[in-house]
Amino acid sequence: QIVATRYRLLPYLYSAAAAAATRHRTWLRPMIAACPGDRAARDADGQYLIGDDLLVAPVTAADGEQDVYLPAGTWIDYATRARHEGGRWLRLTRPPEQAPLFVRHGTLLPVDAGQPVSAAADPAALALEVWGGTGGTTTVHEDRGETRIALTVSGGAAELTVTGPAPLTRAEWPRATGQEPPRQVAVNGQRWTLDESDPDRLVATPPSGQKNPNRIALARPASRQ
Repeated sequence: QIVATRYRLLPYLYSAAAAAATRHRTWLRPMIAACPGDRAARDADGQYLIGDDLLVAPVTAADGEQDVYLPAGTWIDYATRARHEGGRWLRLTRPPEQAPLFVRHGTLLPVDAGQPVSAAADPAALALEVWGGTGGTTTVHEDRGETRIALTVSGGAAELTVTGPAPLTRAEWPRATGQEPPRQVAVNGQRWTLDESDPDRLVATPPSGQKNPNRIALARPASRQ
């Protein structure tokens, strides 16, 4: 399960590494570097952030229990969907097959929509996990170019604007504690079909027969200097 999660997260991992390179910093940051003004973070040995929105808290105890420190903000357990307020310690119990990950609330997390078994190429299909919030942006960095995704949510309706070459084929709202999924989803002005049958997530996909959903009203990516 941990290996499958790692491959699913490859679009985010690649994008985090690319963004870090342009900002001249490491993309894996220990807590003391990620939260220099937080004294408690100094004691969170072994924990680190991948990019800005994914916190890794390795469980090293034989019984699967670990004290985990969450910095300021709201965090969601990637495996259990439990929601936690930051700025405090919590006792985490994790079986060895579950990845000890926490996602910052409001994150737009690009993931591979297929079942990848390698990192050899850009994903054939991209999915977006929306971890709550009323809007935000993310940039997906790939060998084929950069894709910007923006989200706004109002009155139960979610609108995604996709600009770039990445083939976004589905948007997902994990069912996290205290979080209501939208009742309507549109991508670049095109209303998508909602599937509520999965108890773990709401899934939005393009209408049947629409092969390149994110190319509707697609703007040309800005050229790099």
